[in-house]
Amino acid sequence: GAQGAVWLAMEEGGRDLVAIKIFRKDGDPRAGRESRILHTVGRHPNIVLFKSHLEGVGGDPDKTALVMEFVQGTTLKAFVSARKTPRFKEEEAAWILRGILGGLSVLP
Repeated sequence: GAQGAVWLAMEEGGRDLVAIKIFRKDGDPRAGRESRILHTVGRHPNIVLFKSHLEGVGGDPDKTALVMEFVQGTTLKAFVSARKTPRFKEEEAAWILRGILGGLSVLP
């Protein structure tokens, strides 16, 4: 991730795969802010499901982590790069933008 390392793990009890994003605190408020936003949103089809916020990851008091559902897929950048042409048909662009704006519309 742009803000920290992201790891794939099995949720305790072996139920589901989860993504764990690990941040170094060092005065960086992004982990706390992202945690609060994801916790507030709850369940939305265009936003990853927040599971928990962990402090002191690996015994290091300066590391914090967000545990989120694992979503199989690709990034928007990779999706666009893999296309034969960088131009989108109007309906393709509208579909992508509806998904992005749908997720953004529920953020506090």
